[in-house]
Amino acid sequence: FAIDRALFGLDPVGFAVHNALWHALTAALLFLLLRRLVHDGRGALLGALIFAVHPVQTEAVAFLTSRADVAMGAASVGVLLLVATSRGFDRRYVTALGLALVAAAYKEVAVTLPALVAAVAWATDPESRGRWRRGLFRGAPFVVTSLLYLAYRSHVMVGTMAHVDTHVMGGSTAGTFATMFRGFGYYLGMLV
Repeated sequence: FAIDRALFGLDPVGFAVHNALWHALTAALLFLLLRRLVHDGRGALLGALIFAVHPVQTEAVAFLTSRADVAMGAASVGVLLLVATSRGFDRRYVTALGLALVAAAYKEVAVTLPALVAAVAWATDPESRGRWRRGLFRGAPFVVTSLLYLAYRSHVMVGTMAHVDTHVMGGSTAGTFATMFRGFGYYLGMLV
């Protein structure tokens, strides 16, 4: 937001355009990823367009404070695209590992990337024999990036740098899970 303020002052239009650019980048990266996964340009374009204009995206794009959502989305899809186009543990794969840390820094839901990376690695593996093992193997280093993020978060939220006023959303752990399930149901309902 500091860069937005330096560029646009307090004009909210600049902030909104920045969010929209993150979302457009995510849709473009998703198109490239889908084209690689489904081998059909029209199907990939349709999938990316549905993602881009679906009403469930409105909150993340329109709310200026949701910058973390759209930036994490772009970084996460970038990770998956880099993994899909890498040949083993090459420069693209290493870049994907760094980008996974960036995604987690934006929003902690990115710690789920190891499972997505394994699925994409499995889906893009040309050999069918032993494909699931290779997918898990390619996703394993991303577990390390998730653990690094969780260690950092633990240090900041619980350790010596902890905020004085930390709390659990919903007032308790049970309340947090109830809120999560309710939110999941709400967003699932919006998808269909």
